[in-house]
Amino acid sequence: MSSGVIRVAFLGPEGSFCHQAALQQFSKISNSHKIQYCPQTSIANCFSSIDSKNVNYSVIPFENSTNGLVAFTYDLLRNHFFKTSLNVKSSNNNRNSPNFEVIGEQYVSIHHNLLSTASSLGSITKIYSHPQVWSQCSNFFGSGKLSPTVVKVDSSSTSRAAQLVTEDIKNGITTTAAICSVTASEIYGLKPILTNIEDDNNNTTRFLVLADKDEKSYLNEIIKETEKNDLEKNPSKPYVTLVGITVHNENTGVLCDVLSYFKQYNINLSTINTRPSQLVKWQYIFFIEFWGNPRDEHVVKCLDSIKKISEDLKILGSFARDDMYYDNKVDVNDTML
Repeated sequence: MSSGVIRVAFLGPEGSFCHQAALQQFSKISNSHKIQYCPQTSIANCFSSIDSKNVNYSVIPFENSTNGLVAFTYDLLRNHFFKTSLNVKSSNNNRNSPNFEVIGEQYVSIHHNLLSTASSLGSITKIYSHPQVWSQCSNFFGSGKLSPTVVKVDSSSTSRAAQLVTEDIKNGITTTAAICSVTASEIYGLKPILTNIEDDNNNTTRFLVLADKDEKSYLNEIIKETEKNDLEKNPSKPYVTLVGITVHNENTGVLCDVLSYFKQYNINLSTINTRPSQLVKWQYIFFIEFWGNPRDEHVVKCLDSIKKISEDLKILGSFARDDMYYDNKVDVNDTML
């Protein structure tokens, strides 16, 4: 992709929290480079758009402080980086060698708002939102403020939920509602009936930034220059690396051995999550994040040791820890205008 325009995919439509994360990431370079934001209808499309080189970057939801991991994102990482029964049968033989890598992260503070033109809470018959929202607002749904017959309908994103309500209004239906951001209410002209209905006001979603591997000579140098400036201000700024590991289940204690190498080389782990390998029954891929750069000598030695006892090890990406990890309260209205 040789155009001077930087194309960024995100889970849309406009006004989604993923859109917010994309704006946070690329606002750093928006004064010097033209950014084109490309909303996608699903997380899967966010992956396919960058793997097929239709965009230069893609922003995807990865985990939430209330709900934990976004399982669908982990499954898509598995499908692109590892052989599975799904892609082994596919004609795409490069499925386990994707055209992208993880190069950054963003954190967005998530505040949920109930939007509707209904005359009262009790008159709402249907509520649209992203599936993860329901458990993030469980106290509200258990408060008895809504009709016991209200129907919850999943949407691909919170901003898509707002779109669905506006479509209902055009069709003469005024008793549906959406749970989404204040920004979505402004974009789609819907009035919030209730604001901040999330259980935890520190509710935060972490997003990963995927980059086209082949664009490093141009686009990724921009990000690297930004990181260089950050590192000059804070030379000790840590890196985080995400790897995926599969082990031979029949080898007793092999997972314990894998983890022991991280301790041996004094590498601190951040998260460990698992997803079915989709290649062998009851085999799992261990997704491990740790503090460290794969170019560091002790990290190289650690990963080399693990490769010798594991079935497969893939480095999905490495990036400087974002400052919002430490203070990640971001006002959605500050940057999504």
